[in-house]
Amino acid sequence: MRIAILADDLTGACDTGVQMARYGFVATVLLDAGKRPGMPSGVVAVDTDSRSLPADEAFGRVAEACDLLLREKFEIFYKKIDSTMRGNIGAELEAVYRHVRPDFIVIAPSFPEAGRVVRGGRLYVHGVPLHETEAGRDPKRPVTLSYLPDLLRRQSDQPVALVTAEELRGDAGALAEKIRGCRGERIPYLVFDAETDADLARIVSAVGRSGCRAVWAGSAGLARALAASWSRAHEMDKPVSVPDGGGTVCMAVGSVNARSRRQLDAVLRLPGVTGLEMRSEQVLEEDSRRRELDRLRKAAEEAMRLSPRALVLYSSGGAEDVERARFKGAGLGMDVSAVSDAVSRALGELAAGIIDGFGIRHLVLTGGETARQVCFRLGARAIRLTGELEPGVPIGRLDDAGERWVVTKAGGFGSDQVLCDALRFFRKEEES
Repeated sequence: MRIAILADDLTGACDTGVQMARYGFVATVLLDAGKRPGMPSGVVAVDTDSRSLPADEAFGRVAEACDLLLREKFEIFYKKIDSTMRGNIGAELEAVYRHVRPDFIVIAPSFPEAGRVVRGGRLYVHGVPLHETEAGRDPKRPVTLSYLPDLLRRQSDQPVALVTAEELRGDAGALAEKIRGCRGERIPYLVFDAETDADLARIVSAVGRSGCRAVWAGSAGLARALAASWSRAHEMDKPVSVPDGGGTVCMAVGSVNARSRRQLDAVLRLPGVTGLEMRSEQVLEEDSRRRELDRLRKAAEEAMRLSPRALVLYSSGGAEDVERARFKGAGLGMDVSAVSDAVSRALGELAAGIIDGFGIRHLVLTGGETARQVCFRLGARAIRLTGELEPGVPIGRLDDAGERWVVTKAGGFGSDQVLCDALRFFRKEEES
C-alpha cells in the first residue's frame, strides 16, 4: 500500500504524516519531492509550500505533485487541509480532483483532540465559529466564513454535498447508499460533520463500505482514523526516544499566533533558557537586516558560552510589533504576505547558522514557513517521522549530515507547556 499525503506547509505535512507513523507505517516528509531522484517506501508526505501563493500557482504546485506521485504508482491520496481552513483549499482540492480523478473527495477537517469539530457543515474551534476565531484575523489569509460548502465555493465551482452527524450516526446502509448516490450524481466534494474521533472512524468505515474510490481531505484527525483502519499494528502510546540527551536545544518561534506566544512565554520563564528576540521590522531592508542578524549572532555566541539548556530565537510578535513591521513593509511596497515571508527567511537564516555553527542536534521549530526555512538552510530535504510529543506535535529526524532531531509545531497547536515539554524530552529531564 503506497500512501501519498499532499500538504500546503511543512508543519501540516509532519503532523499528518506522523499519524501514520503512530500505527507502524514508515512515514517520510519530503520538502522538495520534484528534485529527489527516487521516492522512499511507505507513506510519503509532500510539502508543496503553497498556502500563501496565489490560487492559480497553488493549483499548479499541487497538480505537479499529483502527477509526480501518480508516476511513482502511489495508490492512496490524502490531501492535508488546515484544520482552520487557511490557504488555497478550493484551488488545491480542484487540482487533486482533476489529476487523480477519484469518484469524489471526502472532506473532513475535524480534529476533535485539538478542539476542531464540524457540526451542520460549520467548523468550530473550541466551540467558537471559525470566522470568529484567530483564523478570522489571520494576517495573510483571514478566514471569514465558517460554513464549509461556502468556503469551498470561493475557489471552486464544483457541487458540494453535506453528510450530517445524524446521517453519519444513523443507518449504515442508508449512509452507504447516499455516498454511492453522490458518485452517481457526479458530486465531487462530500463534506462530513464530525465532532468526535468516533465520528471520524464512522466516515472511514462508511466510505469503505460504499465501494467508492475516494481521495481523503482532512487534518491530522482524519489521518489518524485512516491509519487505525489500515494498520494491523498497535498505536504507539509514547514517542520513540532520541538516542542521546543533553546539550543545548535550539528553538525557533516564527508564529505570531496567540497560542504560540503563550507557549513561548512559558519556556522563557524556565531556568537555564536564553531568549533572543529578532525585531521583525528590522529585517525588511538589506542594511538593517544585516545589522539585526549580526547583533543576534553575537548575542548567541555570548549565550552559548554558558551552555544554556535552550536557546530560543523568536520574531517580535506583539500587536504593536506586528503593526510596525506591516507599516514599514507597506512603505517598501510589501504586502502582508511579503512581510511575513521576509521575517521567516531571516529567522530561518539566523537559526540555521547558529544550529550549524554550534553543532546543535535537537531543534524545536514553530510555524510552517519558519520550520521549512531552517530545514532547507541546514541542507535537509526530508524528515523521517517517529512519533508525537502531544497531539499534532510530531517528532522526526532530519536527513541532513548533522543527524539532527526536530519537533515541529503549527502555530495554533499544542498545550501552553508544549515547548517546555519538548525541552525536557530532548534533554531527558523529568518535570520538576
